[in-house]
Amino acid sequence: MNNFFSLTGFNTFNASYYQKFNDQVEIAYRANWNNKLSNLAMEIGAKYLLAGGNGFIKTKLDNNGRLGLALASELRPGMQLTLGASIDTAKINENNHKFGVELNYSA
Repeated sequence: MNNFFSLTGFNTFNASYYQKFNDQVEIAYRANWNNKLSNLAMEIGAKYLLAGGNGFIKTKLDNNGRLGLALASELRPGMQLTLGASIDTAKINENNHKFGVELNYSA
């Protein structure tokens, strides 16, 4: 478990929290506040390792309603496929979403 907290002249505030529950599940939280901008940013994320350690599922959600999802899987030794999506849940009917595919080879 890792915690981080910083306060800079009462103008900015940063806090984060990370915990690894077991060999498969990790979570993290981050918050930032800036007095000059009156801006608060928060996000929470989780990672789940798939059985056998050959891939993972990740998710992240921020306070603006952006949801990030990723699935990575090792197709065979040295080849990994990752699928990702960023969905704006506050504007679900608009065309603000992103989708991606990545294929990694290593020798």
